[in-house]
Amino acid sequence: MALGRTGLTWLLFCCLSVLVGEGRAMTFDPVIEDPPPRRPGPSLLSAAIPSGDVALNAVFYLPGGEAPAPVVLLLHGLPGEERNQDLAQVLRRAGYAVLLPHYRGAWGSPGAFSFRHCLEDVEAMLRWLDTPAVQQTFNLDGQPRALVGHSMGGFMALRAGAGHPRVDRLVSLAGPDFGELGARLKADPAQAEATAEAFQGWIAPLAGASGAALVAELIADPAAFSLVARAGAFVGQRVVLVAGAADTFVSPAALEALAGALEAAHSPVQLHTLNADHAFSSARVALARRVLAALGPAVPAA
Repeated sequence: MALGRTGLTWLLFCCLSVLVGEGRAMTFDPVIEDPPPRRPGPSLLSAAIPSGDVALNAVFYLPGGEAPAPVVLLLHGLPGEERNQDLAQVLRRAGYAVLLPHYRGAWGSPGAFSFRHCLEDVEAMLRWLDTPAVQQTFNLDGQPRALVGHSMGGFMALRAGAGHPRVDRLVSLAGPDFGELGARLKADPAQAEATAEAFQGWIAPLAGASGAALVAELIADPAAFSLVARAGAFVGQRVVLVAGAADTFVSPAALEALAGALEAAHSPVQLHTLNADHAFSSARVALARRVLAALGPAVPAA
């Protein structure tokens, strides 16, 4: 585990925040326990989010209660076989409204999948969440929200959320810097070809995409996808990176480099490493606790 200059103080604060929020002791452990009864009770509702000329498929995990709930936007990776629905359940038990969407062309959402479309889709999701009618329909509060993403979703969370005035917390779980990846692939045609073949094996649930097209998108303009180039934009936001020690896709060293770039630009960042693979398969409870600590307490539902 690598910590920044203010890391230890912040880590202690975050750990305490999971147990105690705004002077009120949490009476249950949302990782392993159900919350006290709420009226109305928790629910699961579908949503259609306009993006481009289509409507994205999404589902809301709503915590229930009378009080409007703070929002977490939970973004899946490429292609999204691990959707982290266990994290959605934990966060809902903790009092968050968790939106789990599918990008254009992914898992039944209409349109064509591409990395640029994914970025546009996340931006469209954030605009949609600011709509008064949406906040009233799903009983959401209007406070700045959190973005949590895994793998490609972690990249999307950081890239779309960097400096966004309506986002104050960003959590990237094994998320790569696609700008750095694009630059490497541009310099190494053999690696670019191998990566295109790997992507091709993952795109069955993605409409309108090919491995070669996705690689070409990264190579064409690495700067447009660079997180390092936007390192200074995160100042004022809480950024947490989580690495898997046994991750063969996004190494802890790559996330250490990204954390170093953010620190050099004076953007507060925390980096934590769990003993797990890319999907955190062997550390789901530890991952849930880490995400909760990163987000801090939700306002308890009435």
